[in-house]
Amino acid sequence: MLKKFREKLPICSCIAVIVSYLLIFHLSSIAVMMALHQNFAVQLVSMLIADVFVLAVFFAMGFGGVLVQKSKGILYSIGTGGYMIMVGAVAAVSNLVMSGMTEDYKLQALAPAGDIILFVLVMLGIGFTEELVFRGIVANILKDKFSVHTDKGIFLVTVIQGVLFGACHMTNMLSGIGLESALVQSIMASFLGMLLGAIYLRTNSLWFVMLLHAWNDFGALLAAGLYGDNTIIGSIDGYTWQNLAGLPAYIVVVLILLRASKRREIKDGRLYPAPLGIRIAKGVVLTLFCVGLLALVAVSMFFAAHPDFLNGLVNR
Repeated sequence: MLKKFREKLPICSCIAVIVSYLLIFHLSSIAVMMALHQNFAVQLVSMLIADVFVLAVFFAMGFGGVLVQKSKGILYSIGTGGYMIMVGAVAAVSNLVMSGMTEDYKLQALAPAGDIILFVLVMLGIGFTEELVFRGIVANILKDKFSVHTDKGIFLVTVIQGVLFGACHMTNMLSGIGLESALVQSIMASFLGMLLGAIYLRTNSLWFVMLLHAWNDFGALLAAGLYGDNTIIGSIDGYTWQNLAGLPAYIVVVLILLRASKRREIKDGRLYPAPLGIRIAKGVVLTLFCVGLLALVAVSMFFAAHPDFLNGLVNR
């Protein structure tokens, strides 16, 4: 029945799945909070409850084969998702350097081991659940409607599923997040969703975008997980319009990922790789660039967090 529903009314079925998932998740959170008080524990249990529903819908709509779909190779996937891997790495390094030391240059005390484990599981859970809904169900419904065998279809799928992904984050206002922060997060999430959608269309691997999503959230919220400095909701509530400064980079990366030669790969379902020598040279250059960028970020964040240390060096 659900398979026929998504075939006859694809857009309505996308919205119905998203609304149902959000209702179940948020209602579960309210119920779970009556029994549990650790924020990550509440989120994890609520997601597991929502997962039961999402998986049932996923298989009932006929998408079970997506989980065992053959990808285009791990190296191809890593190269395609390289920007998101670096964004997560930069965020993780920034959080570690900014929060990893006290003002007197001692290592910050870690949160209890159980809390850290819960944090890691929640990050993995968010990646699994949200990708199952938006790339596993929504993107595949849209692929059937618009056909990714045309340029127009590729862009429509990428944009629509990204916008729907961003819009659903407005419901975080129910958790106490302010309007400005919710809007900023939704806009950011829309472009993140487009990027994840482009990577999914390119790699053909739902599992890979799940891991990318989890890594992105892990890096962004690392301080909250490792040191208990904040909660997920508290971190998001600190978003301002300044957080949108990086959006042009997302747009550029999406357009690069969906350039003409790569749209041809999506439409034909096969690869047209560059010569081996060029691929090796690109890999070496990008690796050196990434290592240098991470080192620069670490040094910059350290001096930003401890300006007195820099003043001491200058005054010597």
